[in-house]
Amino acid sequence: MDIQSWQKLSAQSPLSAKAEFERRLAVLSSNQHSAVWSALLDTSWDTCGASESPLHGVPFALKDLFASRGQVTRAGSAFLQKKNRRDGTLVATLRDCGAIAVGTTHL
Repeated sequence: MDIQSWQKLSAQSPLSAKAEFERRLAVLSSNQHSAVWSALLDTSWDTCGASESPLHGVPFALKDLFASRGQVTRAGSAFLQKKNRRDGTLVATLRDCGAIAVGTTHL
């Protein structure tokens, strides 16, 4: 589902958007599931406000190259284990615009 489709579904039918979110959440691992709920409860959720940003409420996943606070940046390596204390510029900008980090991706 692309961003425009997600926003349209959310605007037209919040219950359908909720059901779609829950369907997608059901296939995540417990760590990913925890990350989603942690992100939803994060204080950055309302930084921009829904009317100010087209990214408000849009979930996104990060490649493990990007620094995200509390997450380990591995860059696809089994040896790197850097846990980040703060968000990198890209992640901070996305969160400031109301987007929700739901987890990381790996090769």
